[in-house]
Amino acid sequence: MVKKEEPAIAKADRILEELGSYDEIKRYYEAREKAIHDEVSRITEAEARGITKGKAEGITEGELKNSIKIAKKLLNVFDDQTITEITGLPVEDVAKLRL
Repeated sequence: MVKKEEPAIAKADRILEELGSYDEIKRYYEAREKAIHDEVSRITEAEARGITKGKAEGITEGELKNSIKIAKKLLNVFDDQTITEITGLPVEDVAKLRL
């Protein structure tokens, strides 16, 4: 037969025998594909959570920066307690702005 005469074909045949049946290869392939898909899904979900968290923290940071900016403008006009009520900043933070 051609298989026995051609060394490359004989080698390929041995490799196929070592790998096992087609069903085994197919199961391995499907398991590997599922693992890759699961990993991509985990990464995508983690990125989405990170983006959501980052946006939430960014808004909070932006609001904080805005409150500090307003508080600085009010330092010469109002006392610390009043500035706290207007900006929502803790009175201790307002006091630190006076330093």
